[in-house]
Amino acid sequence: MPNVDHSWLASLPRDEHAVEASQERLGFTAFLLPAPRDRVRFLVGPLLLEFNAADIIDIEELTLLDQPKQLTAIAVAVALRVAAPLLALYPAEMLSLSPLRDPMPFSLAIRPTALMLPPSPEYTAALAEYLERHDLET
Repeated sequence: MPNVDHSWLASLPRDEHAVEASQERLGFTAFLLPAPRDRVRFLVGPLLLEFNAADIIDIEELTLLDQPKQLTAIAVAVALRVAAPLLALYPAEMLSLSPLRDPMPFSLAIRPTALMLPPSPEYTAALAEYLERHDLET
């Protein structure tokens, strides 16, 4: 996570009307993802957004007519407090596990990104076949 200079952040201009209207709602639809305690994460298009759970006014699960069976994220309609701070913003590609698929097996999730052994054509072929067979991405 990048370091944020909080004094710089506090120096940015604020929309006082938006702050005064903090009881109003900002609504959007998204996929709800697992998050640390007291936080909520949403996948909105190509972006992963993170907010304080206390800033969520209302959240309602949506039923998708063509929802795939392996969908592990939950489609939701969100009502967010207008002045709610955005705690984190990431491109969706940074998700280590795709929320739209089954969870990745533990053995793949903990695998190092760089192998320590010399390259092995047999291992590479076996890994590619395994990933394809189980419809997994690395």
